[in-house]
Amino acid sequence: MSHEAEYNKAKAMVEHLNMGIISHLENKLGVFKVDPVEKRPVERPVLIAWEQRNTTLLPEDLKNFYMTSNGYHLSWSVKMENGPLPLGRLHVNGIGQLARLNQPPETVSHVAPSLNDLDLDSDDETDGPSKPKFTGGFRMFELDPCDGYGKVCLVYREQRQGTGSSEMTSEVWFLDRALCWHYLAATFTDYFRLMFMHLGLPHWQYAFTDIGIPPQAKQWFHLYAPTRQEIDTSTPREAQGISSSGIGSRIAFDPTKVFKGKNDRKSASSSGTKSLSTSSSSQSLVKSSR
Repeated sequence: MSHEAEYNKAKAMVEHLNMGIISHLENKLGVFKVDPVEKRPVERPVLIAWEQRNTTLLPEDLKNFYMTSNGYHLSWSVKMENGPLPLGRLHVNGIGQLARLNQPPETVSHVAPSLNDLDLDSDDETDGPSKPKFTGGFRMFELDPCDGYGKVCLVYREQRQGTGSSEMTSEVWFLDRALCWHYLAATFTDYFRLMFMHLGLPHWQYAFTDIGIPPQAKQWFHLYAPTRQEIDTSTPREAQGISSSGIGSRIAFDPTKVFKGKNDRKSASSSGTKSLSTSSSSQSLVKSSR
């Protein structure tokens, strides 16, 4: 497929998902202020300069995405009786914020250790792709700072070829606050779709960890993404649409069905956006999500 065809495909996907999630959220009970941020495309020379500066080639799907939009940000809130509560957040860093996490240290210090000093042997135990390390031929670039509860990273690993040469391949991983790695997707496109499927709900990346989604966040999932919550909690990870075999996997994806939930058959209220009840359960959600 030509570069122009790949670009047009990426542009169509972003526009389709953007329109789909906005219309879906606006019809949800209590959702207030769905706020997408429009971003300009990145010029090709800027992408080339990034690749030269980081001595790393961007994956074609991510490159086409940046040529459509310099990152992505959409936030949405729920309307409580005591005011709007920011809840959902879908974010991808722009090319200027796509910074490397594991920069080689200029000097070695025993007083201020770097990320390169934090690799643990026990972190290698996994049934899927081997977990990234801050050393040993890996490169990590931050796609989403996740409001401080972790980081979504584009991770490059060096793959040895039979001829003795090597090439860099990329995947998307989630780094939690304990600095443990959790596999999310084989490509940026797969990750981008996953983010939309989870509506950017708080801590959704933890559905792909052994920790799981926090109890307070599960209540929001029950309200706004019950179908996705069932998939994440009752289906083995290998069958959730992300193959843990690594490179080349694809998510089975139908844009017309991605936002459907249990309550979508109910018509929206004719009186417009309703406020959620401030019952004891709702109050606990407000406090915990703050």
